[in-house]
Amino acid sequence: MENNLYNKLHNTIKINVPLNLTCANPTKQKNFKGHAISNESDKYRILQNRKGHHNKNNLSYLMFHGNNDIMIRVDLNGQTHNGIRTPHVHIFNEDYNDGKIAIPLNELKDYNVTDDIIESLAEFLKFNNFDLDSVTINKTLI
Repeated sequence: MENNLYNKLHNTIKINVPLNLTCANPTKQKNFKGHAISNESDKYRILQNRKGHHNKNNLSYLMFHGNNDIMIRVDLNGQTHNGIRTPHVHIFNEDYNDGKIAIPLNELKDYNVTDDIIESLAEFLKFNNFDLDSVTINKTLI
């Protein structure tokens, strides 16, 4: 994704629909829908992925814009990519070769690295400019 477009979309203030979010169970994944506060047709989707094939504690987050245009992926645990251990982030813009370059997550300004299922979802949403004022996040009751 072109840098200016990425920055514009990333900096857009977004809201989740619905406001009550329930996390994915282990070995599952869950989608959360949202849109720009200023334009309901400007759609976003968050994917919480806990489907590790080799690592049953896998936890990753992805944000998509529109019709599945990936913008960012945060891997809290999982495989090393090009020598960068987890937690790391893939940013899908020109600066990071459309996600091919992973960077350590602790290099992102204002990102609180945690592997707690609720806190990590809140942190990912906050970093991607989702308004969390009225949002509640819960664990799934197994």
